[in-house]
Order: sequence, then C-alpha cells, then structure tokens
Amino acid sequence: MTTRMAQSKIKAMLAAVGQKYKDSAAFQDALETLAGAAVSAGGQAIFTDMAPEEIALSTLLGGVAAFGARPIAAQVGGKIGGVLDERNPNWVSKNIPREVAAIFPGSPGAVMEAERTRRAASGSNGEQGGAKLLRDLQLAKYRQNFKGKGDLEGLLTAIGRYSGDNIAQLGVALTTPFFLGVPEEEAV
Repeated sequence: MTTRMAQSKIKAMLAAVGQKYKDSAAFQDALETLAGAAVSAGGQAIFTDMAPEEIALSTLLGGVAAFGARPIAAQVGGKIGGVLDERNPNWVSKNIPREVAAIFPGSPGAVMEAERTRRAASGSNGEQGGAKLLRDLQLAKYRQNFKGKGDLEGLLTAIGRYSGDNIAQLGVALTTPFFLGVPEEEAV
C-alpha cells in the first residue's frame, strides 16, 4: 500500500512538472538550463583539475548566463526572422521539404508528425503514453517559439533560444577553468 501511494505521488508530481513545462516558457528555460549546467559541471569534473567549489561556482555562473541569454537570443532571432518573413513570406514552406522542416523541435511540421505518430500508436498504454508525451513536448516547443509567428521568425526564435544559452554556458564553462582553476603555488 505504501509503495502504491509513493508511486501515485511521484506520478502526480511528474504530471505537474510536465504540465508546467508545457505551459511555461520560463520553466522550460529553467529545466533545460539545469540540464546544460549538469553537462558542463560533469565536463569540468572530468577534464579539469578544478576543485568542487570552483566547479559549483562556474556552474552557477554558466547557468545564470545561459538563463539570461535564452530570452535575449530568442528575441534577436525572432526580430531577424520577422524581417526576413516580411521580405520572403512562406519561404520555409516553399523551399524546405516538410520532412526536413519537421526535424526542428516545435516546428509546425514536427507537431504534425508527432500527432501523426500518436494517432498511429498501437493500443498499448505504454506506446500511447509515449507518443502523447512526445506530441505534448512538440506542442510546448511550438507554443514557446512558433505560435503566432511566420516561418522564419519562429525558426530563428527557436534557434536563438536553443543556441544562445548553449553558447553562454559553454563560454563560461570553457573560460572559468583559466580563472578559477589556478593552483595555489601559481596564484602567489
């Protein structure tokens, strides 16, 4: 009985996190920034001689830089894309095959493909649930980056969001070992 209650609570918590992820761009940014922070901290732990405190500080700095860079890079990408859309309406749909456009997370093509996969999933709960989850993730990305925008505006908004934080986090992760990882003998 206790195991079932724990499983029920975990499922409810994961459902709440999933719903928040679908509904909130800031929550998406925070979770994805945390994932990037874990990767950069792991890389620093493996490939540098930084102390754990230095890795923690570097990870914090990288996370702050990434979280701040995401919306700024998304806005810059969206502005550029909006200008390009005005000059070349429907450029993506006219020049890029649907299958290629569907590769980018949250693009209208990716949402349609995920919905097609969900409908084609067999009756088993696991397959249906997995297909629904993938469709819901695509919809969350669509709402965050593409909804109400032209083809290029949405695409460049998404590219800015996903690249801006990675560039900021990578920059901090690569440069902080030079500033924080100085052995005490050399620091004098």
